[in-house]
This record gives sequence, structure tokens and C-alpha cells, in this order.
Amino acid sequence: MNYGDRLKTLRNNKGLSQKDLTDRLHINRSTYARYETNSTQPDYETLSRLADFFDVTIDYLLARSDIPNHKAVFVAGKDINLTDEELVLFNELKKHQIMFHHLMSNPKKKVKELNKLYKMKQMFMEDEE
Repeated sequence: MNYGDRLKTLRNNKGLSQKDLTDRLHINRSTYARYETNSTQPDYETLSRLADFFDVTIDYLLARSDIPNHKAVFVAGKDINLTDEELVLFNELKKHQIMFHHLMSNPKKKVKELNKLYKMKQMFMEDEE
């Protein structure tokens, strides 16, 4: 997926026409239309406004990442990027030192593994209801 497709998908997900979006962000509609067709690229200021509006990262807009929004946390001397869902789990793990200590060997991998386990637990709990 390229940046034009990402912009169009994000706009459509919000139920906005190009005119609605460009009016809100004070962008020329024909210029924005060229972004969606990959005819031209937005400048940094416009990218920032679009990313803020859609609550995604600039890397996601530019199709350099498939994670719409992530937060960086510092663990074991490394910055790791987490999705919002992973960040919630990470913050919960910090309350339990034994579990949090488990993250130190490979934080990114361990958070992903623990997130999968957490999701599986939720699925089993839903089945029991």
C-alpha cells in the first residue's frame, strides 16, 4: 500500500469527502487529491497535520510502517515501539515486578508474546461466558 492509498483509506474510514477533510485542515482540495493519487507528496507540515488528524504516525502515512500509531518506551537500554494495545499491557506488567523483569532479555519480542497470551486468555474467558 502506498501513501496515497493510506490517505484515501483513512479519509474514507472517517466518512469524509476530500472537500470535508481539506476544509477542516485548510489544505487545497486539488492538491490533496494529488496526494491520494500519488501525483505529488505532501510537505512535512502537511504530513504532520494529517498524521495528527488521523492519529497515526508519519511513517504509517508514508507506508514505511504497518502500525498506525505506536509509542516508544525505554526498556533494558532500548527504545521499543508499541501499539496502544501493547502499551496498555506493558504498563500493567510494570506493576508486577516478576513479570516486568521477564521483559529485560528481549523487550520487544516479550511484549509481543505476552500480548498474544493475553489475547488468548481473553478468548478463553469469552468462551466460558
